Amino acid sequence: MKSVVSFIVASTLLAGAASASYPAHLVIDQTRSTVTVRLTILTSSATDSSPVTGYYDLALDSRTAPTQVGLTDFHAALTRNLTLNVNLGLLGRFNSNANNLVIFYQNPPALFGPTAITANAFSFVDLPVLATGTLAYTATGFVCTQMTSSGLACTDTINLADQPPSAQTVTGTLTVASGIATVTGNIDSTQPLDPNNPSLGSIHITGTIVASGAIQCSADFNHDLSVDFFDYLDFVQAFSSASMSADFNSDGVVDFFDYLDFVAAFASGC
Repeated sequence: MKSVVSFIVASTLLAGAASASYPAHLVIDQTRSTVTVRLTILTSSATDSSPVTGYYDLALDSRTAPTQVGLTDFHAALTRNLTLNVNLGLLGRFNSNANNLVIFYQNPPALFGPTAITANAFSFVDLPVLATGTLAYTATGFVCTQMTSSGLACTDTINLADQPPSAQTVTGTLTVASGIATVTGNIDSTQPLDPNNPSLGSIHITGTIVASGAIQCSADFNHDLSVDFFDYLDFVQAFSSASMSADFNSDGVVDFFDYLDFVAAFASGC
């Protein structure tokens, strides 16, 4: 036992400046989270909205006053389908339905970031995001003619799961009170309906997503709400078997740096 304790102490010294990571699972509050989509075709528009449900998985550098935040997962689903019908009168119509829309982080549980928190504000730049769901549309009249000239079908159903990942900038604020982290994210993004023909129309997405959850103690490896030698033994067992649960720093690989980071967190406690 003495040799094991000595090894822990030595490993703590080797960890040096390794910073503890405090995970937090934040659940999106759908009563306070809404996304609005505005579709503009030529000079006319249609708008529809939906509450949002889902979660963020974050990694913080402190349980009380974090200065850095990383992301290990993100999942947001619209709770209702959207109907966006644009009527241009004599010029035709563009009727569309977006069903079962979900957006999510491409690479969980790999750590994205961390990024600095300044005056409670943070920004994840070029976060790789995927989507699922379908977008079905029908265009008539001059709208159909314009789409055909751009090489687009006048009637189609797009499976978003077939689309490549997109790089998104996610901004927001993060506050901590009594061990609870709250993120308020603001969405404001405009994209052309057809990048090759920007005058055809655009999609403008706005909204606010509010999520909160307890900041966990990363050294409590077995999640029994206490930090003790059983956490160390359980981590060593996971580490020895190369289980991804031992990927303590969430970099996608299990290596000695995970061990050093765990020992640093274990030594500092909660």
